Amino acid sequence: MIRLVRGAAAGALLAGTLLSPGCDSSPHRVEVLNAPPPAGKVIRIACSDEAVAPIRRIVDAFGSRKGLRFDIITTESAKIPDLLRTGSVDAGVATGGFPAGVTDNGFSYVPFAYDAIVFIASKDAGVGSLSTAQIRRILKGEITDWREVGGKRGPIGLVDRQEGSISRRALAVGVFGGDFPPARRSAPMRTNELAVRAMEGRPGFLGYGSLAGVTTGRIPGVALTVDGMHALFNGARDKGYPARVELGLVYLKTAGASVEEFTSFLLSQEGSHELGTEGLSPGPKDLSMGECHCRAREGMFNPPGPKSALLGTFTLAIVPELDAIDQENRYAAIAQRIADTLGVRSRLLHLRSYRQVLTEFSEGRVDAAFVGSLMYGKLRRRMNVVPIARPESGGVSHYRGVIVVRRESGLRTFDDLKGKRLALVPDTSAGDLYPRVLVDAAGGSWPGFFSALVKAPSHRSAIRMLLSGAVDAAAVKDLVLKREQASSGAARKELVTLSASDPFPENAFVVAAGIGDADRSRLRSMLLSLDRGKRGREALRKLGADRMIPTSDKDYAAVYALSRKVSYPLGGDD
Repeated sequence: MIRLVRGAAAGALLAGTLLSPGCDSSPHRVEVLNAPPPAGKVIRIACSDEAVAPIRRIVDAFGSRKGLRFDIITTESAKIPDLLRTGSVDAGVATGGFPAGVTDNGFSYVPFAYDAIVFIASKDAGVGSLSTAQIRRILKGEITDWREVGGKRGPIGLVDRQEGSISRRALAVGVFGGDFPPARRSAPMRTNELAVRAMEGRPGFLGYGSLAGVTTGRIPGVALTVDGMHALFNGARDKGYPARVELGLVYLKTAGASVEEFTSFLLSQEGSHELGTEGLSPGPKDLSMGECHCRAREGMFNPPGPKSALLGTFTLAIVPELDAIDQENRYAAIAQRIADTLGVRSRLLHLRSYRQVLTEFSEGRVDAAFVGSLMYGKLRRRMNVVPIARPESGGVSHYRGVIVVRRESGLRTFDDLKGKRLALVPDTSAGDLYPRVLVDAAGGSWPGFFSALVKAPSHRSAIRMLLSGAVDAAAVKDLVLKREQASSGAARKELVTLSASDPFPENAFVVAAGIGDADRSRLRSMLLSLDRGKRGREALRKLGADRMIPTSDKDYAAVYALSRKVSYPLGGDD
C-alpha cells in the first residue's frame, strides 16, 4: 500500500507552491547544481524538466543551510519509482500525482505544491483573452492571424507539446473535456525547455504552460483569460481553467534522514517562502496568489473594528491598475516586508474593480491598500483612511491622466472626440475625473459629450480596447501607457496622446482608521527606509520605484479642487 500524505496534516504545513507540470517525455539528463563544497553529502533527485528551474533554487537554498549538494536528474514521472528501486536517486519530484500504475508498497508520496496551467500569447499579439471556440479554430488552422481575434495584424505561431506533456493533459481535461485538439502547422516540442525557447524566439506565438513560470518571467508572454475565466491561481481547481497540477515528493520509506529533512523543509514556513519567491501560490487548498506572507512565529493581527473571516491576518488590497499577475509581481515583496515588520501574517487581496476597495474597507476586510488619488479622496471622506507613503522613481512620485487615440484615426484635439466612443476606468483620477474635467472645459455635459462610455476594469484593458478598435479614445494613466508602449510595438507605433492632466499623487499606501498609532508608525518607518537595505531595495525594484516618500492628506488638494469643480461626489453616492 502506498502511503499518501494528504489532507489536514499536510495542509496545515503547506503555505507555498512549487512549479510545475512535467513534460514526461525527456531522456535522462544529469545537471549538477551550484552548491556547497563536494565534501558535503549528495542527494540525487529525479524530476520533470518543467520542475527543474524552481527545484534548482529550492535545493540551493536548502543545501546551503545544511552543507548538502544536490544532483538533478531529468526524467519522466512514471520512471521515478524504478529509479528509486535501483538506488539511482534518493527522491523524485512527480507531477500530476503519484505515478500511475505503481502498485507495490514501500513508497512515500508527499504532495507539497500545485501549479496552474494557462494558455500564453506573445505580448506583441495584442490579445489578453480568447474563447475556447477561438482556441479550437486556431489549433485547427481555421484562424491564422491575430487580427481575426481582436489582436494586432500578424500570423499566429503555434507552440505545442507532445501528448505525454502534463501541461497538455491538464488543459485537455480543464478546457477541452479531455480531448486536446491536435495543432496543425506546429511541430510538438519535446521538452519544456524547447517550448520556452520556441516561444522566446517566435513573434506572435500561442502556447501554454505554467502560470508560475509566466509570473516569474521564466516563460515569456501574456497569460490569457479563457471564456471569461482569468488566468489567476485562485481560479485553479481540479477541473476548469486555469488547470491545476499537483507536485509531490516520492521516496522510499527506507530513505535516509537527509531526504526526510528535505521533505520537512518543503512543508515548512521557511520552505514555503522559498517557493513563494518563485511566483507560486499555496495548495493543497484552493490556489490563491499572495495567500500568505507569514512570519515564523505566526503572529496574529487583531486591529479594532468589524470582525471578518480574515481576522488575524494583515490584508493589503491592490487595485487592478495592471493585470493581476503583474500586480502580484509588484506588491508581493511589500506584503512580505509588512509581515516581517509587524511579525504577523500578511495577505494580498487582488480587487476586481477600483470601487471594490470601498466595500472592503467599510466591511473591515482589509487593513491597508495601494490606491490612486481619486479613490484615496473617497476613502478619506467616507472612512477616514490615513495615507502613509507613496513610491518615487527617477525623482517622480506622481502620474498624469492622458487621453489617447490611434494615430491613424485623424483625431487631433479633445473637441474632435465629441460623439465618439471613450474607454475609461471608473473611480480613477486619470480615467474618470480627468475626462470629466475636459468635458466641463469644453462646455459639454457628462456623459452626453460622447456617443458611448465604455467602462474598462484597468488602464491596460482600456489601452487594449483602443488598439483593437472597440473605442475611439481612452482615458488612462500615463505610467501604464508608458509601460505598454515599452513592451508593445503596436502601442508604441499606433497610439498618440491628445492631452495630459496636471500631476496626481502616485498610488499611495493607505491604512484603515482602526490601525493603531504604533503599528502605523512602524509601517511608515519600514516603507520610508526600504531603500536602505538589500531586501527593501529588491521590493522597490519590483514595484518600479527608487524609494518611498512621506504622503499626507495635503498632497491631494488638487484632487479635491477638481472634484468640486465638476461636482464629483467624493463623500457620497456616485
